[in-house]
Amino acid sequence: MPDPAPDADEPSRAERADATRRGAARRERVRDLTVAGGVLLLVVLVLAAVLLITTGDDAPDEGDGADATPGAGALANSDLGGRVTSEHGIALGDDAAPHRVVVYEDLVSPAGAELAAALGDDLARAVDGGRAVVEYRPVAEDADAVRAANAFAVVLDSAGPRVANTFHDLLVAAAPDGQTPDVETLVDLAVVAGAVENLVRPGIDDLEFEQWVADGAAAARDAGVTGVPTVLLDGEPVTGSPAEVAAAVLAATG
Repeated sequence: MPDPAPDADEPSRAERADATRRGAARRERVRDLTVAGGVLLLVVLVLAAVLLITTGDDAPDEGDGADATPGAGALANSDLGGRVTSEHGIALGDDAAPHRVVVYEDLVSPAGAELAAALGDDLARAVDGGRAVVEYRPVAEDADAVRAANAFAVVLDSAGPRVANTFHDLLVAAAPDGQTPDVETLVDLAVVAGAVENLVRPGIDDLEFEQWVADGAAAARDAGVTGVPTVLLDGEPVTGSPAEVAAAVLAATG
């Protein structure tokens, strides 16, 4: 008996096979999208965890800034090895250098300017050449000196020792003019030295490191320093006029 004629509405064998293939393809795409979505979610979760850890490490502890000490900024990456010392000084150079020069100074003192002029660039070259490490210990007893020493610490903390060293030289060289440096003058000198104004102005204006400067002056008194500038070469005081002191230092470190 012949097969009955197929219903006109019933899909053909070819159509059923094509529908099966399309269904399989759809399921394959869904599976691929599901896997891709899972991978993307995992990546997002990992990135979020890394961000949380990073921001957690950078977040300031409660009470940060109460006793500010310079050195948390650019110093760690300095090629001059600038660092704050336990004697409330700022050291530039390699601690393995054969000579250490310590300068107790009032940054706005004419006598300090005379010593700096006698030393010229030779001491900086000795530091760069690895022959000496120099440590500046600001001694500030009046408001003008405190403001200047604080600005030096702010510039060092913000811009690193090379810029701070330039700022130091500009500041000391301006001392014989007899003009006390106000905030604007200090900011202007810092910018000329290479600092970024909006990074140093707040700390200069607010005396961010005032307590550190005061502690340094007290430490100098405790060490027996009775006048500035006072220079130690390899632990021994160098006496004489600024020109004689500079000659002795440069003879040892040149």
